[in-house]
Amino acid sequence: TKRYGTIAVDPRTNSIIVTDIPEVFPQIEQIIAELDKKAPQILIEARIVEINTDRLNELGIEWGGSRGEIAYYAGPARLTDWPLRPGIFTGDNWKFFFPKAPEIKSTQGGGQATGGEQATGGGGGGSISPIFSTNQMSPQGIYYGVFSLAQLQAIFRALISRGEARYLGTPKIVAMNNKTSLITISRNAAIGSQTTVVSAGGSAGSSSTGVERKDIGLTLKVTPQVNKEGYITMLVEPQYSDVTSSAITIQGSNVLDPITRGASTMVRVKNGQTVVIGGMLSSTEQKIVKKVPLFGYIPVIGWFFTSTSTRRTNTDLVIFLTPTILVD
Repeated sequence: TKRYGTIAVDPRTNSIIVTDIPEVFPQIEQIIAELDKKAPQILIEARIVEINTDRLNELGIEWGGSRGEIAYYAGPARLTDWPLRPGIFTGDNWKFFFPKAPEIKSTQGGGQATGGEQATGGGGGGSISPIFSTNQMSPQGIYYGVFSLAQLQAIFRALISRGEARYLGTPKIVAMNNKTSLITISRNAAIGSQTTVVSAGGSAGSSSTGVERKDIGLTLKVTPQVNKEGYITMLVEPQYSDVTSSAITIQGSNVLDPITRGASTMVRVKNGQTVVIGGMLSSTEQKIVKKVPLFGYIPVIGWFFTSTSTRRTNTDLVIFLTPTILVD
């Protein structure tokens, strides 16, 4: 009560000391019981992949779909490395590759499915092969093959084996509710710096170059919050830094320039679901010099046997986060 009651907090013992008349103690105990609950812990599994976007476009993979799937395989092209041709699966064999694909009812009579696949059953009521997992047609082809996270990981492994993608890290961390967790995968590199001294008249004066040591790599901050319905709201702040050759030279040697990609977003997912963060694009150029053996190294005339080209590589940093509430 306002007249007799007092409350004090003892952080050392994590206690609340209440002084009041006995009649209000049951209400106080009820309030304390509601507040004094064990904070849930969340296991956060992260997979960070850097992918060659040109290769993904060739495969026909697009992130996100109109029905909320992680990714879909679109267009008339197909994955040549995987047996995904129409009719290649019989029975339930397709479920190995597409366990999340829904059964879709044929909209045509006589059990004939859109896109040339044979539907099971008759009278237009059967389900078609989920390789063609939608009956939407377009001039560019059929949207088909809804991917789950398992299929994407299989595709990533294939791309990694070809050198067209690489895992930057697969960390796991346990975070308390409403507490920020930090994942860092970094290394220390020498970064070039250049300082120019401006004279009093505004003209550029002397300049000097130097080297600074900085940590580069991946930093991922995640702050999860669990509600009563089991949904997890996460504030996600990924940042990835790399280095490239700098125009600054020190004692005839090139130093490095930092390149940073990052994002900040808040998402809400169900317990155990996976959220995808992408769109952190980067483009690099590589100069390629080819020479004919022996002849290409002859002074003066060697350039007749030498060809030079530039290759541009576009990459996308994709982060998969799967939060799971731990049960005591």
